[in-house]
Amino acid sequence: MLFNAEKQFHTKTIQTYTKEEIARIHEFVSRRDPDAVEEMLSEFIKSMNRKFQRDVLSLDHYYDAREKEMNPMVCHSCGMSTMPSGCAGSCTQIICLP
Repeated sequence: MLFNAEKQFHTKTIQTYTKEEIARIHEFVSRRDPDAVEEMLSEFIKSMNRKFQRDVLSLDHYYDAREKEMNPMVCHSCGMSTMPSGCAGSCTQIICLP
Protein backbone atom coordinates (compact mmCIF):
# COMPACT_ATOMS: atom_id res chain seq x y z
CA MET A 1 0.00 0.00 0.00
CA LEU A 2 1.31 3.44 0.88
CA PHE A 3 3.63 2.56 3.74
CA ASN A 4 6.68 4.36 2.38
CA ALA A 5 4.89 7.30 0.81
CA GLU A 6 5.79 10.62 2.34
CA LYS A 7 2.75 12.58 3.41
CA GLN A 8 2.70 16.35 3.21
CA PHE A 9 0.03 18.18 5.15
CA HIS A 10 -0.39 21.92 5.13
CA THR A 11 -1.18 23.28 8.55
CA LYS A 12 -1.64 26.70 10.09
CA THR A 13 1.52 26.29 12.14
CA ILE A 14 4.97 26.06 10.64
CA GLN A 15 7.00 22.93 11.37
CA THR A 16 10.01 24.04 13.36
CA TYR A 17 12.14 20.95 12.77
CA THR A 18 13.84 19.92 9.55
CA LYS A 19 13.80 16.32 8.33
CA GLU A 20 17.43 16.01 9.38
CA GLU A 21 16.67 17.24 12.91
CA ILE A 22 13.77 14.84 13.24
CA ALA A 23 16.02 11.99 12.02
CA ARG A 24 18.65 12.90 14.65
CA ILE A 25 16.05 13.05 17.41
CA HIS A 26 14.62 9.69 16.32
CA GLU A 27 18.09 8.15 16.23
CA PHE A 28 18.87 9.50 19.72
CA VAL A 29 15.62 8.21 21.20
CA SER A 30 16.05 4.88 19.43
CA ARG A 31 19.48 4.39 21.01
CA ARG A 32 18.26 5.35 24.50
CA ASP A 33 15.00 3.39 24.47
CA PRO A 34 14.37 1.53 21.20
CA ASP A 35 10.73 0.77 22.03
CA ALA A 36 9.76 4.20 23.39
CA VAL A 37 8.57 5.70 20.11
CA GLU A 38 6.67 2.58 19.08
CA GLU A 39 5.01 2.34 22.50
CA MET A 40 3.96 5.98 22.43
CA LEU A 41 2.63 5.76 18.89
CA SER A 42 1.10 2.27 18.98
CA GLU A 43 -2.48 3.41 19.71
CA PHE A 44 -2.22 6.21 17.16
CA ILE A 45 -0.92 3.78 14.52
CA LYS A 46 -3.71 1.29 15.30
CA SER A 47 -6.27 4.06 15.00
CA MET A 48 -4.86 5.28 11.68
CA ASN A 49 -4.79 1.71 10.33
CA ARG A 50 -8.45 1.22 11.35
CA LYS A 51 -9.41 4.48 9.62
CA PHE A 52 -7.40 3.57 6.53
CA GLN A 53 -9.01 0.13 6.31
CA ARG A 54 -12.46 1.72 6.81
CA ASP A 55 -11.75 4.21 4.03
CA VAL A 56 -10.51 1.47 1.67
CA LEU A 57 -13.63 -0.59 2.35
CA SER A 58 -15.82 2.47 1.82
CA LEU A 59 -14.13 3.19 -1.51
CA ASP A 60 -14.52 -0.44 -2.58
CA HIS A 61 -18.26 -0.28 -1.82
CA TYR A 62 -18.55 3.06 -3.61
CA TYR A 63 -16.87 1.84 -6.80
CA ASP A 64 -18.78 -1.46 -6.73
CA ALA A 65 -22.03 0.51 -6.54
CA ARG A 66 -20.94 2.81 -9.39
CA GLU A 67 -20.00 -0.21 -11.50
CA LYS A 68 -23.40 -1.83 -10.90
CA GLU A 69 -25.08 1.47 -11.70
CA MET A 70 -23.09 2.09 -14.88
CA ASN A 71 -23.02 -1.39 -16.44
CA PRO A 72 -26.72 -1.51 -17.36
CA MET A 73 -26.39 1.98 -18.84
CA VAL A 74 -23.36 0.94 -20.89
CA CYS A 75 -25.12 -2.20 -22.09
CA HIS A 76 -28.32 -0.29 -22.89
CA SER A 77 -26.51 2.57 -24.59
CA CYS A 78 -25.89 0.35 -27.61
CA GLY A 79 -29.62 -0.01 -28.14
CA MET A 80 -30.20 -3.37 -26.50
CA SER A 81 -33.29 -3.54 -24.33
CA THR A 82 -31.78 -6.21 -22.10
CA MET A 83 -28.28 -7.11 -21.07
CA PRO A 84 -26.55 -9.91 -22.98
CA SER A 85 -26.97 -13.46 -21.74
CA GLY A 86 -24.43 -14.27 -19.08
CA CYS A 87 -24.23 -10.64 -17.98
CA ALA A 88 -26.38 -11.18 -14.84
CA GLY A 89 -26.11 -7.56 -13.79
CA SER A 90 -22.35 -7.54 -13.50
CA CYS A 91 -21.50 -6.97 -17.15
CA THR A 92 -17.99 -5.69 -17.70
CA GLN A 93 -18.39 -5.28 -21.44
CA ILE A 94 -17.89 -1.82 -22.89
CA ILE A 95 -19.73 -2.57 -26.12
CA CYS A 96 -22.69 -4.94 -26.18
CA LEU A 97 -23.13 -6.85 -29.42
CA PRO A 98 -26.60 -8.03 -30.48
